[in-house]
Amino acid sequence: MAVAQLDMSHLGEAIGFATVTVSSTALALPTPGASDGVLTNAQAAVVTVETQPLRYRVDGGQDPTAASGHLLAVSDAVIISGAANVQRARFIRTGTDGTVFVTYYGL
Repeated sequence: MAVAQLDMSHLGEAIGFATVTVSSTALALPTPGASDGVLTNAQAAVVTVETQPLRYRVDGGQDPTAASGHLLAVSDAVIISGAANVQRARFIRTGTDGTVFVTYYGL
């Protein structure tokens, strides 16, 4: 069994976790307990793809589509750094609904 060792000390302290279903409409990263469903104090987020490929964008322009945006395969992880990038991040499925795990970090 492979063990991944990641140094995330530069991301700050883990401040939240969410399991998210990614579907056919682009969505922002939610967090448990936030009144508007969007984490506003996270400085970074680690997103791990669990079940289906998806696409994402963080530029704040157009939302990703099933054919446009950065592609993530099952088991891929991406670190999104910067509060504005975390808030602008949008995800969409490329096929059937999928699940991602998100850990949020703050200073």
